[in-house]
Amino acid sequence: MREPTRPGKPVVGVILPQKTTGAELKALASFKTLLAISAPGPFSDATAKEIAARKTLLQLIVSDAKVLTDAGLKELVALTNPKQLGRNSRRRFRSARS
Repeated sequence: MREPTRPGKPVVGVILPQKTTGAELKALASFKTLLAISAPGPFSDATAKEIAARKTLLQLIVSDAKVLTDAGLKELVALTNPKQLGRNSRRRFRSARS
């Protein structure tokens, strides 16, 4: 998703593919104004680490976190501005900071 009212129409939202590769996750770094990510595929510790590096992120929706461990959750705690962390956008889980 792009923000049409901002100069350059920057990317502010991304829906990751079902099977996201490491290269695709690393490409997220090129989106300096990224506010939201939806991750429908398996959400692993490696995915959490890459996403946690996105300091502008306000919203993260995860569909399949079966392989996410405590180590991955610790990575997500590093998010400084989360407003919404969710699972399937219907069932929310609490931020580790609350």
